[in-house]
Amino acid sequence: MVEDNRARFIRLDIALRDSFSKIRDEIGDIKGKLEMQLGSLKEVKKEVDDSKKDFVGIDKINALKIKIGDLREELKAVERLEKKLNEIEAKAAEKEKTEAKLDEIEGKIESIEKVSKAASPDSKVDKLVKEINGEFADLRKAVREVENKGGSIVDDKFTKLENDVNKRTLSISNKLSMFMEEQKKYPTKQEINQLLRMMNREFDDIKEKIDEIGIVKNDLKNMRREKVGKRFFEQQFVSLNGEIGNLKSEIEYLKRKGFKAAGKSSEKGERKAFNFYFLANFLIVLAFILLGVSLLLFFIGRDAYMDYLIYGAIISFVIGVLMRIVLVIRG
Repeated sequence: MVEDNRARFIRLDIALRDSFSKIRDEIGDIKGKLEMQLGSLKEVKKEVDDSKKDFVGIDKINALKIKIGDLREELKAVERLEKKLNEIEAKAAEKEKTEAKLDEIEGKIESIEKVSKAASPDSKVDKLVKEINGEFADLRKAVREVENKGGSIVDDKFTKLENDVNKRTLSISNKLSMFMEEQKKYPTKQEINQLLRMMNREFDDIKEKIDEIGIVKNDLKNMRREKVGKRFFEQQFVSLNGEIGNLKSEIEYLKRKGFKAAGKSSEKGERKAFNFYFLANFLIVLAFILLGVSLLLFFIGRDAYMDYLIYGAIISFVIGVLMRIVLVIRG
């Protein structure tokens, strides 16, 4: 499951890099189109400047200058956005820095949308076309009046210039419409936020899986230790119970035999027997103490020396019982 999540994250990272690459390519295309548009406007401006003394008022020239200035600002915004996208592509593997750069992209996209709205053919360009057409109509009327009075103006040249200006203005409108259509291909703020949420969920899932694996490993370790410890204690207790049963039988037999020979012991033998008997009892008690300590170490999780204590308890118990048996036999 962790490998699947990791593979999904790698695919997500590749898709993100491809998306940034496509955005950069599209911005490059937009930049080229804007430069072509700026060149077309410069040609229009040149032709208008050549004929402004006879046909176009200074206010229309100023309007064209404003439009050219707007397009230059728009081109600068696109260049700044392209620069930011290059920085993002270079650092896309770093999640926190990527998020910060994505915030900058959102702001740049909003600014591009504002600039696009400001450059919409339905606003300034259409208005400019209508104003120029109206101005040409007024000029045509004035020319007709001059011709009626005997003036000499070549009508074909005037018509050609009028048609050329209308054609170029329509071309600008079409190019801006295409720009607006391509603008729709950019990732929106909601799409970027959704992508970030998906990445965060992937990181959270991976973290949860790692925590679950750690918990399962600890549980398996504890279960294995507990199972082995319990099985060992059960075997030892079964063995001890068998030995204790056999020793009890032998002790009962030897006690009966010892009571019969008790009157024959001397005073010195009784003193030795007492010391021997005390040592045997001490070893038996020590065996039970060691066994209790080993159980305590097992339950508190410190079982490094538990086996040694159990073996010591068994040896001490067996020696103590054998000493009791020897004491009874010699009784």
